[in-house]
Amino acid sequence: MEEKKNNAVEKVENIIREKNYSGKEQSEIKESNSENSFFQKNGENNQKKENHQRKKGDKKEKRGYLAAIISLGIAVLILSSILTFNYLMPSESEKTLNSGYERAFYDTVEQVNNMDLNLSKAVVTKDERAIQKYMLDLAVESELAESNLQQMPLKDENRYYSSKLVNQIGDFAKYVSKKLIDGDSLSKEDHENLAFLKKANSKLKEALSKTMENMDKDFSFIELKEGEDNPLLDNFNQLENLSVEFPELIYDGPFSDAKEQDEIKGLRGNVVSKAEARDAFIKYFKDYELKDIREDADATGKIECYCFSASVNEELLYAQISRVGGKLIMFEYRGSCGATNYQEESAREKAEIFLKNAGVEDMSVVWANESGNEYTFNFVYEKDGVLVYPDMIKVRVCLETNMVIGLDAVSYYANHVEREMKDPTISMEEAKEELSVDLELGKINLALVKIGSKEVLCYEFEGAFNDELYYVYIDANTGRQVENFKVVSTRDGTLLA
Repeated sequence: MEEKKNNAVEKVENIIREKNYSGKEQSEIKESNSENSFFQKNGENNQKKENHQRKKGDKKEKRGYLAAIISLGIAVLILSSILTFNYLMPSESEKTLNSGYERAFYDTVEQVNNMDLNLSKAVVTKDERAIQKYMLDLAVESELAESNLQQMPLKDENRYYSSKLVNQIGDFAKYVSKKLIDGDSLSKEDHENLAFLKKANSKLKEALSKTMENMDKDFSFIELKEGEDNPLLDNFNQLENLSVEFPELIYDGPFSDAKEQDEIKGLRGNVVSKAEARDAFIKYFKDYELKDIREDADATGKIECYCFSASVNEELLYAQISRVGGKLIMFEYRGSCGATNYQEESAREKAEIFLKNAGVEDMSVVWANESGNEYTFNFVYEKDGVLVYPDMIKVRVCLETNMVIGLDAVSYYANHVEREMKDPTISMEEAKEELSVDLELGKINLALVKIGSKEVLCYEFEGAFNDELYYVYIDANTGRQVENFKVVSTRDGTLLA
């Protein structure tokens, strides 16, 4: 019994000891945990500080990247703006070209207005001395207008009809003037033709006036393209209808409508195919590095032609190749020509080489005119010492590049044929007697010139009076004066009037 009691006491003491130990242990654990918690909090705080610093650094870094990106974007925007501005702004060569077109346009407007004034006066009077004065002024104005029309960026058909009208007016003015000088009176038909030309010129004047009304300050002649929204081309298209609205102008002159029916004498051989004409086009311009060759609509004017265009130094070259014989009838290249790097001698040599390469031989230069960094040379066929003026080719050479940039061989191929040159009936000394003694003579040539529908052998006298130059033509068979030209200086060079 006593033993059980002692065992029970021992168990109770053990239990108490265990409880005391557990409490102490727990106290130590709490203390340990407390210490750990303190360091953990400090560590967390430190970690938070590090994270905060890192985040601040990250923000700074992100702000740096953002600033760099924004700066790069602004730089790209500025650069693209500059490039776009430079792309949209015309170059110096384009400005020069557009300025030349603009000057030609406004000069044409002024000259056509003056032509209208002289025609208006001529149709309301019967005083033939007054009409003769109007006709002389009209001839000069038409020469100037035709020269400026050739410099305007018109389609070939627009240029053809407008130039034809202006040439007819000037040609008819010379015809009337000569008729009155010879002592003849104007017929009823002559007065009717004057009235017709007055109406026709009014159409041209109206077309130019409407064009001016539709042009704003940003209008650019170099951007002219075909289309319904083009005021310049739309108004000039009306000139094509003149042949329908008015009767044909028939008189004894080279630009008479009757001349349209003349035989094309200089084109012989077979009709070439378009493929053969294309090969000829490439051959004629083998030194021009043609790119993007295109076949354009055929020309159906006085000489039927295949038409081709190509890019040369990113500028347009346009040419017409005859269906009969595959000859180069005309071409035009609108490349840069804003400086003068070559002189007349080099330009003339380039023109002569071009003609020989095109298969045209025995040509002589009879006229050279410098205008706007270009030289225009008039070549005529020469046989047995006689200058054959109907067989004429005009060649334009750029003084910046010394390239041939234009050619018109319509007159040559319309008239060129082998002729038998007859000896003159009167001597050169006899022909001189028809000239004023005050005329200081220079060169003298035998020349075949076209007077109306006839070819007349003449003595060509070059002479000066009061520092002004003249060309007088005396019929080598009758001794009568058939033509007298004065060299007139204009802003576009020198012209014969």
